[in-house]
Amino acid sequence: MKKHADIDFNRNIRDGGMGVKRVLIALAAVLVLGVVIFAAVLAINDFDFTKFLGAEDPSEDVSAESDAVTGQDSFAAPFSDASAINVLMICHSEKTVTFCELISFSAAENSIRVKPVSPELLLPFGGKQARISEIFYDFGAAEIARALGEKNVTVHRYFSVSEPKLKLILQKFGNVTVNLPGRVDVNVDAIRYQFPKGAQELTPDALLGLMKYAYEDDDALSFQAEAVAGILRTCFTLETMQRDDSFFSDVVNLIDGNLTAFDFAEYKPRIIEFITNEPEISVIS
Repeated sequence: MKKHADIDFNRNIRDGGMGVKRVLIALAAVLVLGVVIFAAVLAINDFDFTKFLGAEDPSEDVSAESDAVTGQDSFAAPFSDASAINVLMICHSEKTVTFCELISFSAAENSIRVKPVSPELLLPFGGKQARISEIFYDFGAAEIARALGEKNVTVHRYFSVSEPKLKLILQKFGNVTVNLPGRVDVNVDAIRYQFPKGAQELTPDALLGLMKYAYEDDDALSFQAEAVAGILRTCFTLETMQRDDSFFSDVVNLIDGNLTAFDFAEYKPRIIEFITNEPEISVIS
């Protein structure tokens, strides 16, 4: 806590003129210093006043609620690399978000990073604050991508996929190896899944079942991100890129969003170059 100088009420009133002058000089100095600091902070934020304010609605006292619900003080972009490509992935059951991930691809850092996004995360929306789950229920993935932009996280591509269609996509690639942080024993649709801690090869049904029911709260968010990282390691390969273009069309037809088969066709050489460099695939909080 900053210390403030004590005010002396016992000063000699004969020095009043000089005292007033000194006070005015001090106030002027403080004002100039404040302007300099304000300009410096704006400069740090690329002179974007929205960034300076944190893209929050000052009329709504929701910061405490946001921290309590999400366990996060803020939502930061996964990369310092300004040219990284961010893709928002949402898996859902009807209008309910099953899991949500932000996947960032950075050629400069030769990395792919998966950042879990809680469905309970509050985002600025319509002049107020709304949870991701609420925005998706009423409007869909496009509005979530736009709202994340208000959090200063640019989403270049976004897509949502239903649970059954995600299983169909995964069946095209085969089983996925995922590291389980702890022993699992859950029942999903009358099927009992039991796995020890450690790396396990999971079928699409088992993988999705564990993503939904194996863990809770922050542990669930972390595992869901690890599972998506495992999916990327399985699917994002040179072998996949060598498949016929119709394969990508079939996959894209199973998802909703602004990710298209034309994206794969246009950026295929750059994607192949990126994969050839064997980027690190990791999860960040």
